[in-house]
Amino acid sequence: MRHARIHITGIVQGVGMRPFVYRQATEHGVAGWVLNAGDGVHIEAHAEGEALEAFVRSLRDRAPAAAQVDTVDVAFFDKAEEPIVEPNASAPMRAADARPDAGAVRPPQDEPLFRIIASQDGTEHSTLVSPDIATCDDCLRELFDPSDRRYHYPFINCTNCGPRFTIIRGLPYDRAQTSMGAFPMCPACASEYADPLDRRFHAQPDACFACGPHITWQERGGRETLVGATRETSDAIIARCAELIASDGIVAIKGLGGFHLACRADSERAVRELRARKRRSNKPLAIMARDLDVTRALCHVGPKERDLLRGSVRPIVLLQRREGMGVDNPPSSSALAHSVAFDLPELGIMLPYTPLQHLLMAECRVHGVDALVMTSGNLSEEPIEMDDGAAWARLVESGIANALLGNDRAILSRFDDSVVRVVNGQVQFVRRARGYAPRPLALPNSGGHGAAWREQDTRLAREAEGTDARAAILPVSPHEASPTTLPAGTPGASSTNLATGPAASAPTGPSVYEPHDDRSLCVLACGPEQKATLSLTREDGTGGAQCFISQHIGDLENAETFDAWQSARARMEGLFDLRPSALACDAHPGYLSSQWAREQARATGLPLVQVQHHHAHIAAVIAEAAAHGEIEANARVIGIAFDGTGAGAVYHSDSPNSGIMRPGSDSDTEAACHNGVQTGSACRDIYTAASETSADGAKARVPELNVANITPAAGTTNRPLELDGTVWGGEVLLASLSSFDRVAHLEPWPLPGGAASVRDPRRNAFALLKHYDLLDHPGAAPLLDTLQPDEKELASRMIERGINCPLTSSMGRLLDAVSVILGICHSATYEGEPAILLEAAARRFARHCGAASSSVTVAKSLNAQKSLSVPKSPSAPDGTTAQNSPGDPNGPTASKSPTAPNGPVAPSGPGVLDSLTAPSDPGDPNGPAAQDNPAAPKSPDTPRLPAAATGNEHLGKSLPPTATSISMKPLLLHILDGIVQGANPEQLAWDAHHAIVEITACTAVEISNSTGVRTAALSGGVFMNRLLLEGISAELEHAGLTVLTPRDLPCNDGGIAYGQAAVARALLATRP
Repeated sequence: MRHARIHITGIVQGVGMRPFVYRQATEHGVAGWVLNAGDGVHIEAHAEGEALEAFVRSLRDRAPAAAQVDTVDVAFFDKAEEPIVEPNASAPMRAADARPDAGAVRPPQDEPLFRIIASQDGTEHSTLVSPDIATCDDCLRELFDPSDRRYHYPFINCTNCGPRFTIIRGLPYDRAQTSMGAFPMCPACASEYADPLDRRFHAQPDACFACGPHITWQERGGRETLVGATRETSDAIIARCAELIASDGIVAIKGLGGFHLACRADSERAVRELRARKRRSNKPLAIMARDLDVTRALCHVGPKERDLLRGSVRPIVLLQRREGMGVDNPPSSSALAHSVAFDLPELGIMLPYTPLQHLLMAECRVHGVDALVMTSGNLSEEPIEMDDGAAWARLVESGIANALLGNDRAILSRFDDSVVRVVNGQVQFVRRARGYAPRPLALPNSGGHGAAWREQDTRLAREAEGTDARAAILPVSPHEASPTTLPAGTPGASSTNLATGPAASAPTGPSVYEPHDDRSLCVLACGPEQKATLSLTREDGTGGAQCFISQHIGDLENAETFDAWQSARARMEGLFDLRPSALACDAHPGYLSSQWAREQARATGLPLVQVQHHHAHIAAVIAEAAAHGEIEANARVIGIAFDGTGAGAVYHSDSPNSGIMRPGSDSDTEAACHNGVQTGSACRDIYTAASETSADGAKARVPELNVANITPAAGTTNRPLELDGTVWGGEVLLASLSSFDRVAHLEPWPLPGGAASVRDPRRNAFALLKHYDLLDHPGAAPLLDTLQPDEKELASRMIERGINCPLTSSMGRLLDAVSVILGICHSATYEGEPAILLEAAARRFARHCGAASSSVTVAKSLNAQKSLSVPKSPSAPDGTTAQNSPGDPNGPTASKSPTAPNGPVAPSGPGVLDSLTAPSDPGDPNGPAAQDNPAAPKSPDTPRLPAAATGNEHLGKSLPPTATSISMKPLLLHILDGIVQGANPEQLAWDAHHAIVEITACTAVEISNSTGVRTAALSGGVFMNRLLLEGISAELEHAGLTVLTPRDLPCNDGGIAYGQAAVARALLATRP
């Protein structure tokens, strides 16, 4: 007989782990017990040697499908020396007493004595909670089986499915710790709950019509609220809901994480009415299809898309629309209203994932409705509603919905639907929420934190002058916090305090922070402003960490969404027992989450790491890849960060101070952050390459990319960030987790009015053409005709005088401008709309006209008749580039020249980038001829590529203070010429995408050849553009580079919080 104590960690609660363990013990003849605790599942097992070993193997190899087993730790012991412990096992559990504290469950006496012990809560809350799970096949069969007692019950569930995270109040995960605690179980349900061989053993949401919960129904103008307490009344409510939807009504329907607004998806009248009431004029709407057959009638569904649609999560999946689904297709049973997604090439579709949704879709079919619009139940830009009373007031009484289909089970955590798509055969997140969050992601070993961190932790916190070490980091009432309020002009500013948030928004979590000398590092990363998430880290004891990433929260642009952010933060900290010992935030001065972080750093003495936005994008990709063993944690990559906006920030080149803000004082970083990012007067470190056309019509030469002097060196010197007063977004970085160099970017142009140019992209396009002196080109006339004379005059004066005209290098804004110039989109009703419609136009051209011929056309039109000549390192006459250090994980110690078989090569064939480098004089020592001759002399004043972010010792020394600008003038000339010649705007849209792919790929290859860095990381919201993501990835891989993209995070700002946490850990691990 052998004896073992076993500890299982991971997502092991709410997934049927204890009955699974019980069944395995019975099968293998094992005696002992199993219980849930705050840190996972604990087992004590006694059996013969082989049987015990087989039992232990089965715990990992045969775990429930919904479980995620991270570790199975086994400690064998001698029974004679250590007594067997059976906690809380004094009495068997009776069915009538089925509840978490009712004692142990004993099997029949003719079986081995293995017990399921009541949950205990004396351990650290380190266990993971399963996200909500879609209705399983077994429950679905019972739902539509007239002989089953749960026939048509809208809340049917078992241990394999149903709500989890959205109903949990605390750990361990037991019924009393959920919103189901308000519903005592009937004898039949209690019997199932207490039977370890039943599918509903300890299924905390277990219920039926007899014990509840129940759906409710109320129509606007109605006199009473109906409650579906019986099958008959419940069926009548669902039938009335389907009838109202079929007659073009709009209904607010309560789901797992909040309300949806639903209408029939094939009615143009209903969809347009929903858009008008919700104030969502053009943004595409998600739909719920009855089944996979309906989905296939609308879209192409591959194997991976099918698995996503029918899996245990059932997110919204972006699918390629079938031909003929546009405005002119004839109506059919599976046709959609054009205004669901207008002419976009993709539809967001999900299948039913709750019992109520299955019942409703079945009833809608009776009325000939196979698909419903299911959009978030909120006003545009506000958080999704999750409370029945608030939903009635804000969604029904306000006039959006005609009725409300609710229920009496509280939602404890607000969750939108997740959105995913498949790109290059891999699942890519667009929005990470229901079904995925807050499942943690791993962070790589960044040097270890252990004792060094713990010894410094309290000292750093107490060094801050005037800082009370017990100051509140998570205050839950106004009197506990300092009076920092939202910036003037913020919607709802008078209702929210930055330090506290609303008192009601903090359901859990410690209210007072007290340093402990033995506390390990826990970083609270506050995330971005748009598509906001936040993250919290927990060290794993081996140098790595888990990163708990919140669900998608929304854009932090109003008090309501900031309240939701505060609530998510407090809930995660309380539920997982995480007390932040350091903070991280975006370097932008105006983001609400960043302002909150700075205020907390002052109030609590916590160290604060401010992270440049695009560095966080690339760091997230590095950290994910390192955590999966694809690269080393200290690797550097060529980071291509393309998005719409991000505060430009560079490192001080002359400051010895740490990049970590010392709490209690106004750091240089913070002072710089308030220098005025909204104006162009503070812009610095901007190098605009010569790109103007000379008098004889020849294009001046753009500086070559030459980063031969960037070499990795041991160690790092962290330097504080300083805002440069510009808006970045078209960036190529040389980056590691701890720092970055800005090596190339789009040539900046002014953005009149800042955010106003995002809402009215005509301003942006006007400024871009004015910057390149192209307003007089005949092709600009259509754009100019859309602007009134006073609008053009105002924009010109703002640009010339530098009034509220920040410079931008944003790829997102470039795509917006091209869309406007082509007449595709003249106004933005949501972020990125012009760029999204530009991609849609390009994809229509590629589908109908063929892309290959267009690629040749654009190359010829730009006189690009030669391949890009990639410069070699001047210090490597044998054709190799600058060498990596022996410890550099990025591959061979020397990267070969473009002609060498083992090195990266430039993308072959003519391309738009070729026109950016005009043929040089044969005598030019820096021309192509000289580049092909390694021994050729180099001009001492040749501009070199690297960074505005100078002084990072591990990235290189003696770097020039500027980055290379990439001119877009040749591309704009091509587009304007095409307009004059009457070219198809969709072809010109394709040409623009092709040009950007070529420019980006060739730039990255040049950097790779000059530095030896062979890995590229792509991130940023622009890479939601499938053409750019697939095109750039393919070109770089063809050139021999390894391409990394986000794995389990969105490439948009939804991944920023994870990147901030990774940077903060890397910096704090090496702080002096």
